[in-house]
Amino acid sequence: MSQPEYQFEFEEFVVQFDPARGAVSSVQIGLATFVEDLYPAVRNAHWGTLDIQDARVRIEENVGGGAELFWSGDAIEGGKVAVKLEVHVTVQESKLCYALIATPQYDFQTCRTGFCVLHNPDEVHAERVVVTHPDGTQTRGAFPTLISPHEPFVDIRRLEHEVAGHLVSFEFEHEVFEMEDQRNWSDYSYKTYGRPARLPRPYLLPAGVPVHQTVTVTVAENPMDRRLYRENARVTTDTRTKIGDHYGHAITFWSHADDSADQFRSGLVELLKHDPRPLVWLVGEPGDRLQVIAEMELDVVGIVFADYSALEANLPDYRQLLPSVQFIAGSAGNFTELNRNRPSRTWDGVAFCASPNVHQTHEKAINRTSETWQFQVETARSWGFEVVHLGPIRCPKGHHMFQYQASKARDEARLCTTASYWQLD
Repeated sequence: MSQPEYQFEFEEFVVQFDPARGAVSSVQIGLATFVEDLYPAVRNAHWGTLDIQDARVRIEENVGGGAELFWSGDAIEGGKVAVKLEVHVTVQESKLCYALIATPQYDFQTCRTGFCVLHNPDEVHAERVVVTHPDGTQTRGAFPTLISPHEPFVDIRRLEHEVAGHLVSFEFEHEVFEMEDQRNWSDYSYKTYGRPARLPRPYLLPAGVPVHQTVTVTVAENPMDRRLYRENARVTTDTRTKIGDHYGHAITFWSHADDSADQFRSGLVELLKHDPRPLVWLVGEPGDRLQVIAEMELDVVGIVFADYSALEANLPDYRQLLPSVQFIAGSAGNFTELNRNRPSRTWDGVAFCASPNVHQTHEKAINRTSETWQFQVETARSWGFEVVHLGPIRCPKGHHMFQYQASKARDEARLCTTASYWQLD
């Protein structure tokens, strides 16, 4: 049975703490929840997320007019303690301090060990941002509305933004932080994390040498400088109208390069019993598979090429064989790959899988995965494509972003409402 969360209220400023994970599960001002999670993460050399065991918590209230919380837990790998975690949280009126100490128990190879802050797009997307860098210089911008293919903000020491008429600031210590747009991976958040992605990884944490990271969150009533700008208007269009007729309805058919022509043909015959107009995905060189489609005179929604970059030069030949078919550039992984390698307009459209949330596996986070879809489709359409196929919606085994929590995500997926959309491979 999960432990109940602790809640600390100071008028409009509300902080919740999850004792099972050592995480601040939300920070709220008024009705606006602007932080959806602030949690310790320990990833191994393969991006595997270590489970936390033996979590303990002690709370002291009315300390200096606020509350103080001490938490500890063990990050486990291979049945033994890899990293000991300590979290010290202080909450006062309009102020939260979260300090993490992570001490490896042996020489530990990691891709990330530290805390992550998840910012809630419902409250902050398109809001103006001021970033102060370690050298004191500043960058002004906004939380992206369309999904940013790369980090929207880097080298962060201090981050400020508006929310619900208040100025919120995050002051980071002991590490250089940056932000990524997690909607690329169907995670409905912006994430700020320590140690920039551009640095080599995995990297070594020597035994017994603690990692220190601290963030102080402050809320003030003074508005930010109105000379800052918004990037663009908020997205308000309904997801289903954006995605079109094939939202959740087109049955997809996957075929790999090592499928023989006979295997491919028999698979299509079986598929046609369920959907006379499927969407066909081809992974690798198409080989004889396009010829099979031509011979069967199939009426397909389209043919998606997962290796579109390498095959674009062959499009004229494909069109000559199948002149009435739409040829679509697609990502068989996440939207990220498509966003970072945007197809040319030579293609008739784009397609991408919608894998479930891959960073947080609790039910609330997984259910919010579907909220990223409208932004993924809107972003793809901003490249000039009218034809955008979202799907299949998959929870694949061995997916490169699922290696560390595949079994847990799949198990919890079966318990939440979003699972009704997923293909559980």
